[in-house]
Amino acid sequence: TDPAVVEASRLDWSALQTTPGEDWHALHRRLLARRLEVVVPLLGRVTPGHAERRTAGPGGLEVRWRLDGGGVLTLVANLAARPQPWSGEARGQAFFHTHEGTGGTLPSWYVAWYRGG
Repeated sequence: TDPAVVEASRLDWSALQTTPGEDWHALHRRLLARRLEVVVPLLGRVTPGHAERRTAGPGGLEVRWRLDGGGVLTLVANLAARPQPWSGEARGQAFFHTHEGTGGTLPSWYVAWYRGG
């Protein structure tokens, strides 16, 4: 292991004493709590081999996992610096999103999770 890589990946805990550091820490605590509350209980219900994916442009992505007993877990994301046109429609209840309403466009650096039908 390259010592420079190890050093660069070391957390700077003093950053928690700054407002941006506090904000990032709070965001990650909320995300982990949401994952534990919503996603983890659904993982045992994911139907193996029945995920569907769709892409849009260089960064747009939708993945839908069917759940035993009905329902779907859906991830919609744009992992690019530019907005992407999007013709998909969200199905179910959003339990996390980085931006409000997207219309027919996925904003840059957008992520949303849905649970439902």
